[in-house]
Amino acid sequence: MLFGLAESRWVVNLLPILWQMLTRAGSYTGYSKSSGLVSRSEMHMLALFADGAPVWVAIVGPFIGVAATLLLAYLKRTRGQYVVATEIASSSLVGVAKTIRHRISVRLDDEPVQDLSQIELRVTNTGLSALRDIRITLDFGSSTKVLDCEITPNELAIRTIPAPHHTVELVIPSLNSEPLHREALTLKIVCDGPTRNFEIRGRGDGWTVRKTSQIESIRMTNRLIQYGSIALSITASILTIIYMEEHGIGRNEWSWRVFWAMLPLMIFFVAHMLTLRWLLRRSLRTWRSPF
Repeated sequence: MLFGLAESRWVVNLLPILWQMLTRAGSYTGYSKSSGLVSRSEMHMLALFADGAPVWVAIVGPFIGVAATLLLAYLKRTRGQYVVATEIASSSLVGVAKTIRHRISVRLDDEPVQDLSQIELRVTNTGLSALRDIRITLDFGSSTKVLDCEITPNELAIRTIPAPHHTVELVIPSLNSEPLHREALTLKIVCDGPTRNFEIRGRGDGWTVRKTSQIESIRMTNRLIQYGSIALSITASILTIIYMEEHGIGRNEWSWRVFWAMLPLMIFFVAHMLTLRWLLRRSLRTWRSPF
């Protein structure tokens, strides 16, 4: 397996198809207009595609960009592995209106709770290989008391809440790769006090730990998609304009050769929109069904 990801196998299977397209395009140059084998519109297409390198760059370029992106993602994952704690949701009684907050009384095991709050975290291994003997600590600060911690699935980790009860220590015997096996831990931690500014500590052989939030991940993905869309659109448009200028195609001309010249750009935009839709659906599926 070249990349270790399902998407990478798709790219590898696509390469022979692209090679066939290029080979067949080269063989088209053997046709002639007098042979009667092709129509006039097909002759325009063959003339454009036979001696026009920019058109092939516009067609093959997006696929090369996808392959390069997957390769960079693979190299990034293999250089270092991370145990990531992603904040999914958090809630607190502080958000309740002040006019009724004093009327709410909360008790847990007959002990009063002043500021009931809960935070939900998703712990994953973003690398490509399984990690063993993972030990991480979640520290909520001295002003917060951890009341309980629920782990799903509970057989994947052992948790302890040592005194003075503002930290949660997790021991995870093994955690498979999230991109390959879709394995993840969900933590629901109930506290008395704020949970927003917690710290996470942990480090092991070949991995480090970091925290993020669902909103931050979505924001970074959207920013990458926006910048990438602008760059690819400008590049494809410039290549198409240059090619049309070289072949004397007027900007107000409407003909079959204009259609064939614009076809790579249209294919690029359709493929680009389908890719964005797939990324969005994949992102939503990841958050809704982590297992």
